[in-house]
Amino acid sequence: MTDPPKLGHLVEGWPARDAVHVAIVSVKAAVSLAPGQPVTITNGEAGPGPNPVGVVDPFLAGAGPRQGERFWLLLYPGTVTSLRHEWSHPAFPLATDGDRAASEKWLREFAATYHEWGTFEQLIEMAIAGDIHLHGSDSDDGVQELRESSSSAAEFWQHLSVFTGRVFSAAHVENTVVSCGC
Repeated sequence: MTDPPKLGHLVEGWPARDAVHVAIVSVKAAVSLAPGQPVTITNGEAGPGPNPVGVVDPFLAGAGPRQGERFWLLLYPGTVTSLRHEWSHPAFPLATDGDRAASEKWLREFAATYHEWGTFEQLIEMAIAGDIHLHGSDSDDGVQELRESSSSAAEFWQHLSVFTGRVFSAAHVENTVVSCGC
């Protein structure tokens, strides 16, 4: 068996072909960046600096991301501390990092306020199953406020991740956003 390919090193011997895993994460550009540019993470945003953790998506056509735009950051090979389709890296805390008791409290208050989903237990079960559908009317001020607030939805999924210990995919979250069933 041959050694696996080592990106960032010259190929020794006869060239072969293989496939590799590269950990990627969606990040916001702190300043305008170029494809392939090494970047570091400061306050959750990517920009030039000491001790880069990876490079701007080198496959971007044309100019790289401008300040405030999101892009794929390819982490340097050999720097992630765990790699499956779910990885960890010191610069990016897991979505489940947090205080489980505080998240449970937040979710219970959410369930009590927006009781359209039933009990706390039913809300958790439906969210995990990807089956949250709002049954209410636009005249219900609290329901309308939640429907219009993406920050409330983001906070809900963050607390659910911490409480359940699960990381929910973007597709799962997008398919279960608050929607009116009227």
